[in-house]
Amino acid sequence: MPQFSPSELPIELINLIIDQLHDSRPDLKTCALVHRDWLPQSRYHLFHDIELYQNGVAPFLELCSSPYSTLPLAHVQTFGLATNLVVEGEPEDKTMHNCPALDQLLTWQSPETERKLITELVFEHLRALSLSGIGWWTLSDNAKAALHGGFTSLTELKLWNVVFGFEDEFVELLGALHGLQKLRLDGVVLRRRSAGDIDVNERKNLPQSLHAIDMLDLSEKSPRIIELMTSCPSLKSFSGHIANFSDITTECAQAITKLLESAGSSLENFSFEVQAAGMLKYDMDLDAVLQHIDLTTNANLQSIHLRIDDSSYLLPFLRRLTNSSNTPSLKKLHIPNFLSGSSGFSRDSTDPELEVVDKLLQHPYFSSLEEFRCQVCVLFGLEDVKGQPERTYDRPNEGSQPLADMASKIDELKSGLPNLNKRGALKVDEYFRFMSWQLWGPGRGRYSDSESESDSETTTRRRRP
Repeated sequence: MPQFSPSELPIELINLIIDQLHDSRPDLKTCALVHRDWLPQSRYHLFHDIELYQNGVAPFLELCSSPYSTLPLAHVQTFGLATNLVVEGEPEDKTMHNCPALDQLLTWQSPETERKLITELVFEHLRALSLSGIGWWTLSDNAKAALHGGFTSLTELKLWNVVFGFEDEFVELLGALHGLQKLRLDGVVLRRRSAGDIDVNERKNLPQSLHAIDMLDLSEKSPRIIELMTSCPSLKSFSGHIANFSDITTECAQAITKLLESAGSSLENFSFEVQAAGMLKYDMDLDAVLQHIDLTTNANLQSIHLRIDDSSYLLPFLRRLTNSSNTPSLKKLHIPNFLSGSSGFSRDSTDPELEVVDKLLQHPYFSSLEEFRCQVCVLFGLEDVKGQPERTYDRPNEGSQPLADMASKIDELKSGLPNLNKRGALKVDEYFRFMSWQLWGPGRGRYSDSESESDSETTTRRRRP
């Protein structure tokens, strides 16, 4: 068998060794010191993902300026910049949306004769970019030019709490990222319309590669943002999220429908989530708004995911789907909160009649349905985890009453949806939720929920919008 020194190993073997150590930063740093052939792959794993707060930009650029910097070898794939860290001594007029960190990053040039931008030197292979707490007015023309033209390999963009001064700034950004495939918007704000209305026929089109749009925290400000992204004929997946039941408006639902209509037969997946518990719905008539979301024009829709802790909207929503004249295509219908208590909390609305749902899902529109997935929840306490060493419990002991209760609930569900169960389409996710008054000791009177527990000490404070 031939003997090799570390410097003589075939590059394929070096890559295999380093791939095995990809999640160990100390080992990767050691590998980088073995030989120059070991350096690129080590750096690739070490700096595959980079996330900075505003106070990390200057040290990062200083590292990039070093003649010994190996960052260009890393082929950085994911980069994120956030400005919501509370930094002692930071000028008040330079915080959050007024922070110049992104401008500093984009206008930096290497000290060599080539004077390369950061997008050329370090981010040439960047795939995903995340920006948080950015005010677009802080960007100079040079910074915008670098952002629009420098990220040629970018496929995913995430914007959280980003504020654009004018609408056309948002449109220009999306239109400039020609390879963009996934867009995630969370709390994005457009302060003002542009000086003149944006002509739909003259504005930059969305990238033809864009196939997924994820919009979190929809609000009364969202319809205009959605309008600016319409049309999007390449859209395959749309996901909408609201924090409270009352956050969704008729105008927003109508804007979503126009966007989905522009996707036509390209749309395959639709998802909608309400974060609030059902007990917080109050007198909100959710169906009065959701009836304006029309999915009947999407001839190739294959998956619908509805995470809403309410049941009053469900039957009307499903009935409207049957108005479609398209060839049946829906394969997956995921409704985690199909049953009350599926998340561990009670809600005001009663469960839909299982017999009615079972009959409705025999309609020709649902004839291609392969998976109707919902969730069944059972609570358990300290008496059900005796002998387990951990303080955070995922599942009760074997042979305990909660396990028997789970089996009973699932059997009851199957008997209530006999046709769906017979087709093999009924899929049930078991969810055990640990809750106990006893965890904090006798007489403490403190309620414990294993999903909401968190460390009392926080080392980093962050601003919220």
